[in-house]
Amino acid sequence: MKKPKLPVWKTKKRLSFHFYFIFFVVVTICVSVGIALGFSTLFGDFFETTLKIPNFVLLIILSLIIGGVLSYFVGKFILYPIKKIRNAMNEVSQGNFNVTISEESRFDEIEDISHSFNLMTKELRSIEVIQTDFISNVSHEFKTPITAVEGYTAMLASDDLSKEERAEYAYKVSYNLKRMTDLVNNILLLSKIDNQA
Repeated sequence: MKKPKLPVWKTKKRLSFHFYFIFFVVVTICVSVGIALGFSTLFGDFFETTLKIPNFVLLIILSLIIGGVLSYFVGKFILYPIKKIRNAMNEVSQGNFNVTISEESRFDEIEDISHSFNLMTKELRSIEVIQTDFISNVSHEFKTPITAVEGYTAMLASDDLSKEERAEYAYKVSYNLKRMTDLVNNILLLSKIDNQA
């Protein structure tokens, strides 16, 4: 199946993410090399004469250190929305389906993930409500025939019952047991259909 074409504004936004990333890499390299050059210019003679470290080695080491520090902090800034999504997923995994996250982001991919996450939690909330209602209804449906069976079997234990009353109570016990059997069969059928879906 072919993917639908993206609207122009979404395509531009997707491209802006890639350009932003390339811009970040270029700026990081330029800034780290620039600061390293400045430091090397000021203190290069000292390091070369005292510690016997050549200027180009000092430049490389400083560039790597500064670039690493810049990448760490900018990376944390860029990955912050993903961290929020991860924390929200942890909440959902612990059974909290009322979690929602903001869908606004500079990056289209994060917006798409956030939107899908919010749809997922909405569906999980509605499934939880249906499940709770189902359990409540089933327990009520079982309670009625169980109570009837208990009552009629207690009455059947009485010695002063006529033959007709005994037959009627036995029929009602049988009828309510059949109701419970039907309920169990329907639940098993629903479970089978749910597992096949």
